[in-house]
Amino acid sequence: MLYNYIKKLLIKLSSLKFPDPPTSSVNPAALIADEGDNVQFNCSAGGILTTQRWTRNGVVQTSTEQLVLPSVTTSNAGSYVCEVFGQYGGVARSTAMLHVNCK
Repeated sequence: MLYNYIKKLLIKLSSLKFPDPPTSSVNPAALIADEGDNVQFNCSAGGILTTQRWTRNGVVQTSTEQLVLPSVTTSNAGSYVCEVFGQYGGVARSTAMLHVNCK
């Protein structure tokens, strides 16, 4: 009796569909800008009910799909990370690199 119950339970569990984990991609993945340029990176998120944010050195820059950096300087150079969080767990990260030329 217990064996049949467990067997039915395992069959039901095996048919459950779990949502795919979140995905992320950035565009452009790398950019070279001159001092004073306005720069924009875009983060595309995949998955069910995701939220996203951009960070730099662990500090949140914005919680939107676009990261806009007006009039960049060499201090803006470095890596920026787009983090996509799935409602049911999971995090996807993509990195965008910015190089800034001195004038």
